[in-house]
Amino acid sequence: MQNVEGYGMSGVCTSEFNVTISKEEYDWYSIPACAPVELTLGEVPFSPKFYIATRTLKNNTVTFKCYDRMMYIDQTFDITKLPYSPYDYYSDETVISTIAEQCGFNGSYFGDVGDNKTLLSFNISKEYLRGKSCRVILEEISKALCGFFKTTNNNELLFKPFGTPYYLGSTAPTHTTISLGGQKGPIAQVIVINGENVYYAGDSGADVFETIKITTEFASQYVANNILGRLEGYTYEAWNCQKCVLDSIWGEIENPAEITFADGSVRTANNITKIPTAAGIFISCGNNDVVENEFDYTGALSRKIESKIGDGEELGNRTMITRYQGIVHLGEKVTDESGVEVQNRYGYSAATASGLVEFEGAMVSKVTPTGATLSSDGKEAVVKYDGKSYKYSLEYDDSGNITSFGKEEVTE
Repeated sequence: MQNVEGYGMSGVCTSEFNVTISKEEYDWYSIPACAPVELTLGEVPFSPKFYIATRTLKNNTVTFKCYDRMMYIDQTFDITKLPYSPYDYYSDETVISTIAEQCGFNGSYFGDVGDNKTLLSFNISKEYLRGKSCRVILEEISKALCGFFKTTNNNELLFKPFGTPYYLGSTAPTHTTISLGGQKGPIAQVIVINGENVYYAGDSGADVFETIKITTEFASQYVANNILGRLEGYTYEAWNCQKCVLDSIWGEIENPAEITFADGSVRTANNITKIPTAAGIFISCGNNDVVENEFDYTGALSRKIESKIGDGEELGNRTMITRYQGIVHLGEKVTDESGVEVQNRYGYSAATASGLVEFEGAMVSKVTPTGATLSSDGKEAVVKYDGKSYKYSLEYDDSGNITSFGKEEVTE
């Protein structure tokens, strides 16, 4: 069983396989925890490799619930596995391939997006990656790329862009009635949001059914433009077929599957249930329902959540509060010699017991003293600011160098 979240514009798709055997057969084998389960037709994989997640004993039978390699992505991302970089960020491709290696996939790649169209590549800061699970990272990347991650039959980590079918096609010469649902599209506008930052691309007059709205940490105008360039004019349609039989014995129907039906229609399915039998491969499939909030109202709790300062959110004066570095100040964005946009970060060391804090950059005060006086022996200096005065006591060594300072406010 394979089912994406919503329309398939974000998230990860985990394949599920359930099988029941007799208690007698179960007792015959010694089946370890998380044991792999392979479904093949001859030597050809019929599905991704599954792994036992749960087993239930009931009425002299044992039922196994199994998931594909995606069940391993809930582990914390190991940032030490990233290749060396002189910068504090990595490309999304590098992060995805590192996750694939860490979680035991046989590599990673991106699915086709169509003629003369490409996925946008963007950078991800090391600070964002630190402490997060591989699943959370993949889900956030999938939002900015507008698609979902899945496991292939060769156990690779595949990103599949929304609006494009799997490269393999199947034909269903026999099927039950196809029931049609709502439509989203044709897509005319894309809105990408990160906190108070909102980026628009396309027709500003488009209604909710013609608009894709995405909230992601990696929001930018480039992301909005790229998604619109790929999906402008595309229409998603919900549908369902309770049962059909494929003409292929290889089980090539993989989410999002492209199926040619006997009635002449060609449809893409994002939810699929396969039932292999001696008579053939029976399939229940369709596209998830179109559900849209036509009145775009945000409740009081949601407004409070959206108005809070989030982890890694850039504030108006190029200051950012982060979970692991605390407060950091962002430098101006510049382009390095390789043409990559770079933005340095400057943070603080933890305060010592005496309150000493070290800043990685340099701070310059815009406040200028309004006056200053120096004692005749040079051991006291009074510096005046607007409405405030401070007396500095100076001590010298035998060479005339200042060795220590004392500071107190002058209140008289």
